[in-house]
Amino acid sequence: MFALYFAYATYGFVFAFSGIAIQYTLVDYFGFTPAQISYTAGIISSPWMLKPLYGIIIDKFPLLGYRRGYVSLGAFFTGVLYVFMPSVAHDKVSVIACLTAASFYVCVADVATDSLVVQLVKRGHNIQSYCWLCRCLGTLIATALSGVAFEHLGYEFVIRSTSISPFMLSVLIWEYHEPMQTPGHVGAPALRAVWRMRDLLLFIAIMGLVPEVSSVLFFVLKRDIDPVAMSLVDICGALFSAMVAAAYNHMKCKDRTSWTVAIWLNLVCTVLALAILTGAPPLEYACVRAALSGIGGMLYVLPVVILVAKHCPDSAESTTYALVMAWMNACNIFGEFLQSVVVTALHITEQNYKHILGFLACAIVMSFVPCCFKPGNIMAPIRLGGRHI
Repeated sequence: MFALYFAYATYGFVFAFSGIAIQYTLVDYFGFTPAQISYTAGIISSPWMLKPLYGIIIDKFPLLGYRRGYVSLGAFFTGVLYVFMPSVAHDKVSVIACLTAASFYVCVADVATDSLVVQLVKRGHNIQSYCWLCRCLGTLIATALSGVAFEHLGYEFVIRSTSISPFMLSVLIWEYHEPMQTPGHVGAPALRAVWRMRDLLLFIAIMGLVPEVSSVLFFVLKRDIDPVAMSLVDICGALFSAMVAAAYNHMKCKDRTSWTVAIWLNLVCTVLALAILTGAPPLEYACVRAALSGIGGMLYVLPVVILVAKHCPDSAESTTYALVMAWMNACNIFGEFLQSVVVTALHITEQNYKHILGFLACAIVMSFVPCCFKPGNIMAPIRLGGRHI
């Protein structure tokens, strides 16, 4: 199991460790505006919408009979990209291209790793929350180091050192004893399973369209706190995410209750962003907001991934799981693009916050929308394997 846990820790570490250095460099060196940051986040995340395609390939064509080969290749090429990125990315287009390519390779490795975990879940190993715990711990370690590393060692050091854990994963994953895969029918069983989850997919779409104001809030926080303090904010989010992931298997609130709490926490987070804009202490409120966002994120995601994993058809685990996760990513990315359109229309820039108050007020109103779709009602019609869930 160690290789799988290390894989998820790596996926959490890679983006978090480089995140602050990339954010500050995009804004200070390349001159990205708030709207461009939102568009860029959508572009970089776009490979995650194609997860079903990777899942089909992994299910139908396991490398030498094993899915772990895709984990190894994806991690290796991720490491290569981070090593060469400071040397080849000298303008907006090239830096976005490098980050999008890295996102693609991490996504391929992630899909293959998910399929290995789904197989274990179907055999009775309840390890998904622990995998997410490892992802959160990787994020936590990365955020604890990222601000200090960027402040004292610079962008180039941070980006190149990010490659270490992917290179390690490309070797360590072969320590996982995976059974030989037998390719079978993939498309039809996966589509049938996903169709049965259509009400869950509707709920995911609604959650994805709720504005995530962090990319806009970054420009407000950047005026008042330095990169080290910004990493403290990220640490709070990662720490509380890890705490929820560690405790989730022992919590009594599952599925519907978890989603309801997540909806309300998202609303509180948007209100806190509004409070920061109107003069509340930025660091303290941002830390509380990050902590609540971390809790809400885990309470939303964990019930979804556990539910989906338990009902993936045999030999189509990668495809089925990837279809649902791709839908979730697509909804989140569409929400980012929609947010960037609104930010552009309101002429919100780093120098002009005139209309950001109205934007956050609209975000608060939008946060109420998922409350109209009670998770309990959404899940009630779904039947999988002849059983209601």
